[in-house]
Amino acid sequence: MLVRLVDLAFNTVQALMLAHVVCTWLRLGREPSRWLYHPVILWADQLGFLFLRSFWRLFECLGLNSVIGGLDFFPVVAFFVVRLLQWLTIYLLTR
Repeated sequence: MLVRLVDLAFNTVQALMLAHVVCTWLRLGREPSRWLYHPVILWADQLGFLFLRSFWRLFECLGLNSVIGGLDFFPVVAFFVVRLLQWLTIYLLTR
């Protein structure tokens, strides 16, 4: 039961981070859709930003640049780190 809750928590964090990334991409258009400003979408976007901001600060402290060729690969690294932490936590709980 605990393993399922931990797995659900990590999956929720990943979904929120993905929501932030997608909302950011969609807002780059000329006329963003009205549904992007629905309270639920804004809430998921803000929570996803909170999780990603901690990784951004870590990158800045380490002096790393995640922008290559105009594309920011930082969210990919954040997803990888969260997935690694998820795997490690579940491994330690089931051991």
